[in-house]
Amino acid sequence: MGSPEFCDSMAYAPERVYDDKMGKNRRVDEMWTGDWWWQAQDKLAPGGTVGALVISTDKTQLSTFRGDKQAYPVYLTLGNISKDVRRQPSRHAATVIAYLPTSKLKLFKNNSLASYRLFHYCMKQVLAPLVKAGRDGVDILCSDGWYRRVHPLLAAYLADHPEQCLVACCAQNRCPRCVVPWNERGEYVESASRRQVDTLRTLNLQNEGEYPDEFVADGLKEVFAPFWADLPHTDIFRYISSDILHQLHQGIFKDHLLKWCQTLVNPGANLDDRFRAMPPYPGLRHFTDGISKIKQWTGGEHKEVQRVLVAALAGAVNADVLTSACALIDFIFLAQYHSQTTETLTRMEEALKTFHDTKGTFSTQRDHFNLAKLHALLHYIDCVLFLGSLDGLNTENTERLHINFAKRAYRASNRKDFITQMAMWLQRHKAVAWWDRYLDWRLEICAGATIGLDAEGDELQRESQEPSKESVSVGRTSPFPNMPVSSLIDNFGAHHFTTAVTGFLRVRCALRPNFEPSDIDTYNVFGSAVVHMKPRPFINVKKLDVRVYATPLEELGGRKGTVPPRWDTVLVEVDSDARRHFGGLSGLRVAELRVIFKLPSHLGKINEPLAYVHWFRELNVSAIEPNSGMFKISKSTRHHLPYGEVIPLSRIVRPCHMIPYFGTGRVPRAWLQSAPADAHDFLLNKYIDVVMFEDYVVHYKQYGISI
Repeated sequence: MGSPEFCDSMAYAPERVYDDKMGKNRRVDEMWTGDWWWQAQDKLAPGGTVGALVISTDKTQLSTFRGDKQAYPVYLTLGNISKDVRRQPSRHAATVIAYLPTSKLKLFKNNSLASYRLFHYCMKQVLAPLVKAGRDGVDILCSDGWYRRVHPLLAAYLADHPEQCLVACCAQNRCPRCVVPWNERGEYVESASRRQVDTLRTLNLQNEGEYPDEFVADGLKEVFAPFWADLPHTDIFRYISSDILHQLHQGIFKDHLLKWCQTLVNPGANLDDRFRAMPPYPGLRHFTDGISKIKQWTGGEHKEVQRVLVAALAGAVNADVLTSACALIDFIFLAQYHSQTTETLTRMEEALKTFHDTKGTFSTQRDHFNLAKLHALLHYIDCVLFLGSLDGLNTENTERLHINFAKRAYRASNRKDFITQMAMWLQRHKAVAWWDRYLDWRLEICAGATIGLDAEGDELQRESQEPSKESVSVGRTSPFPNMPVSSLIDNFGAHHFTTAVTGFLRVRCALRPNFEPSDIDTYNVFGSAVVHMKPRPFINVKKLDVRVYATPLEELGGRKGTVPPRWDTVLVEVDSDARRHFGGLSGLRVAELRVIFKLPSHLGKINEPLAYVHWFRELNVSAIEPNSGMFKISKSTRHHLPYGEVIPLSRIVRPCHMIPYFGTGRVPRAWLQSAPADAHDFLLNKYIDVVMFEDYVVHYKQYGISI
């Protein structure tokens, strides 16, 4: 809390943020915008400051080929630090405070109960200093240079489902947040929340031999000294955070929904072939062998499959299956928003209700839906309102910390008494990191003193050179200089290129007498461009720059073969007024990017990069496919050839993913070898990223569509 490098990303007081003047649409993102912080602040004496402690535990495997070496680190970070900073391991916003025992406890008759008790005993020792510090407060010199009376309070606990039950002292077939019966976890019903006071009373009565009915009804374990019992201002059951990685990606999606859908695909459709025939998209993984042969799944594979699953299923499953799958994937996408509002949380609730209403279509795959990870979805909205958006509470961040705090430390040991050596290694590396940051600070001070007044001018120059909020840029030099029109026709498929250039110049009133475009002209052509998308509050700002490609077939020579052509599809602004007034997909049209080029000097003084595109048909409401909720459109033609036009590259708003509508049958063999350019209908992929997902929702609202 006193580290100067966190000065600009540290908060000391709770906030309430609203998107409207009436205060009806609340926005929740950072932890200090959640209800917990306000409740904790009310419990402190005037002048007290909340120190929001976020603790996570997770076992990890250390040895790879032999031995069964494990580590059980306890990580600590501060909710006062912005979640964007906490997610970056290089910022050192998280640290390991203990390694818990990993013994199997085979000597005990009930080793499961023994492991519960050992865990709570160890955690009680680790967190013992928080009892007095949280109650009385500690004077701390904060990162902004001010002293504050800080009360370090447990705010959130991050863990997967087995460890959540371990923390809650309940059986693994029960919910760690509420007392829902084990055989009702598949229902869309709200159960009474667990309360720390009631649970401690029940455990005490059980310890005294009174055997209360609540002990069995609540599914508790005989852990009579939970580590959280003495922590001040704590209700541990509300502090157990929802877990996107294990509950959504690895849990309800991969372990259940994906398997159900794979089984229900029509006999004539091959789901693996549909994944193999997926057109490329910037940053999208291409499953060259399908998905059924993946042996080891990670969070990355789960997310990639979610982006294209609905389009792959369209036509291959009945309408009810697709509706149910869409509802669950809608919920998963909404849960990952970096900033939530009352409106987005309402949509989460509606998506979850739709899934429960339609999940009966999977009844042939399961006898019941009493799944712990399905029930956990009922608590997501409450968790967001209480602790902030879930991207800052994802155990995916914990998995990344294992590399620095466990695996690298283990590799630096001699594999004997490795925990002690790991602790020493981490202590030394922490000291080096602190010294390194001190040197950086000193060098910055010295550099500032040397530069003096010139620093302000340089800063203004840098700001002026930064790209605008929404723009498109190309490289400084062309990789395909002086390319003749004949090559553009043969290699890039630009059949009416000269005519399109002439039309563009005529519209711009830039045609020069005696200097009209001709087929003997040459152009500087670029193979790609970078699209700088507009920032949105619900996405990571680091994912705004996307590279789009327009490259022909490339012969590598020898055994390397060839690289297939790539013509990315983009959304182009065709009506600026409609886009400005309505937002979403209004005023946009899909185009296939064919040539990125600049005009030769003899054709005028237009220096901005241009693009030759092949248009798709317009995005009309009637073109929305009802089951998937996606636009189903075909390519636009003129005289049986693609309708091409030259546009300023700056009119490109963002890339988009056009997936062929596979229908009910098999995928043509030719589509497995190259991009399916000859498909008749395409789906504008709604789930390619959260920006497109949100733009679809805005478009639905404009026309009053409920899908």
